[in-house]
Amino acid sequence: MLLFSRHSQQVNVLLLKHFQLCTLGRLALHGASVDETELGKRPRKLALLALLATSRRPPTRERLVEMFWGGDDEERARHSLSDALSHIRRALG
Repeated sequence: MLLFSRHSQQVNVLLLKHFQLCTLGRLALHGASVDETELGKRPRKLALLALLATSRRPPTRERLVEMFWGGDDEERARHSLSDALSHIRRALG
């Protein structure tokens, strides 16, 4: 599967079973075994997935917490990140 970043000319190759992560236009995840409504209604989780899928090196948990839950209490933010990552894993199978 090819992922295209709007901010880069580089093409990232993501070897997932049969998923397509669209990052141009409306952010969306498509695939035969993906419950599109499950992640489709969670823009923050889709944005997290897009960031992780298109990053050359995975960002640290601290950086992700700061980027996505910077205004929350640190313990709550870390829990939210763990929850989001678990949700993404379940959705992707």
